[in-house]
Amino acid sequence: GKRVVGYFGRVPHDRWMACEMSFVPRFDASLVVETMGARGDKTLYDDFTVTGAMILNGGFEQPAVGWTNPAFDPKDERVSLCNVESPRGFVDAAEVGVPAAEGRRMACGNDVITFRQPIDVRKGLPVTIRFKARACPLK
Repeated sequence: GKRVVGYFGRVPHDRWMACEMSFVPRFDASLVVETMGARGDKTLYDDFTVTGAMILNGGFEQPAVGWTNPAFDPKDERVSLCNVESPRGFVDAAEVGVPAAEGRRMACGNDVITFRQPIDVRKGLPVTIRFKARACPLK
């Protein structure tokens, strides 16, 4: 399959940065939305919305809903992110010392701890993926 990468540059430490990418599918397809932060450095993600498709738990408020990280068990792509060693995976604002972009929880990952979710898109129906990101102050 093909891979489309949206690169949004360095994310700030002092605020949430809004990120957005849009496309029009040429075919009906099932795609995977995946985050990927900087190598080793932790990145916070929150407030995912998708127009033209459906995404579950875009605010990461519910552990183990919608998002997976197969790197923790290559045999089971449904493995939960709620049991990753803190402060990684789904985290509370109090754990990382910054307010969530929405709600009280967010996702914290890097280049290895990624967050994936399949979405179904339809031919000719524009899709826009929006989310917020910022650097995590914790090492």
